[in-house]
Amino acid sequence: MEQLSPRLEQLRSGLAQRIPCETPAARQELEGKQLTDLLIAYLTWQARLIRPRHRDVVIWPEVLNSPHYAQYKGSIADIRREFETGQDMNCRLSDLAHKRTYSGSPPQPASMPREQWLKAFWRDKDRTRVTLDAHHLHMGQRNLQGTVGRTGPLLFVGITTDTAVFLTIGDHKSFDDGTISMLMATHLNSAAIGSAPAGGASLAGPGMTLGGTQIKDTFGAIDLAKALKAVDRELTEAGFPNTAQKEIRMDFDDVVVIDTATGTEERRVPGRL
Repeated sequence: MEQLSPRLEQLRSGLAQRIPCETPAARQELEGKQLTDLLIAYLTWQARLIRPRHRDVVIWPEVLNSPHYAQYKGSIADIRREFETGQDMNCRLSDLAHKRTYSGSPPQPASMPREQWLKAFWRDKDRTRVTLDAHHLHMGQRNLQGTVGRTGPLLFVGITTDTAVFLTIGDHKSFDDGTISMLMATHLNSAAIGSAPAGGASLAGPGMTLGGTQIKDTFGAIDLAKALKAVDRELTEAGFPNTAQKEIRMDFDDVVVIDTATGTEERRVPGRL
C-alpha cells in the first residue's frame, strides 16, 4: 500500500466506506485498494448518478414515436421540467445505483456457465452507462417522500454537463436486446455524415477497459489522484499539515477543502461531472 499523508488516508478510508457494496468481502476489497484504484471505483459509481444542475433538454424522435409515449407523455413532460429546473434526478435511477455499486472481483466458478458469470460480473455496473454513456430513468410520479414509482417502461437519457438528451423509451430487456446500442450507433453514424437529429449534444460512445469501467473514468482517477496530492501538499506547506485543521472531501468529482473546526468549505476544485 502506498504511503499517504494522514489527510489523504482519511479521505481514502472514507471513500471506501461511502461506495455501496454488495457484500462484506467486497467492502474489504475496497478498503485494501490503492488511492487511484479506489478512485476508479468511486468515479464509476458517481458517474452512474446525475449531478443536479440546470440542463437543456433535447428529445429524439424515438421517444415521440414510441408506442409508450401516449401513456407517459405527462411524465416525460415532468422529467423535462425537472431537468430544466435543476432538480435532483437520482430518485428516478435504479435502486441499485444507491445500494449495490461494487461487487468485488469474484472468480468464475468452474460449475457456472460463462454467460451467467458475465451477468454476475456486471451486477455492480450499469451496462448502458458504461458501454453507451446513457442513463435509464423510471417515469413514475414523485411522492411527498421524494421517491418515484417504479415503471416497466424506462426513459433512456444521455447526460452531458449542460444537456439531457432523451434517447428512447425502452424497458429492462433493452439492456440486452440491442435496442439502445443500435439506436446510439445509428445516430452516431448520422452525426458523422451530418444528418443527426436536430439539436442536442455530442454523445460519442465511450471506450471501455477490460475491468468493465470507462477509460475516461480510469484516466480521470489518475488525474484526480494527482490533484488531491497537490492540494494536500499545498495545505501542508501553508501550515496545515493534519486533519485537525483542514480536511479534503469529495463532492461528486470536485475536490473540496473543509475547515475542520467550523465545517465550512474554503476551496473547491471543480471536476468534470
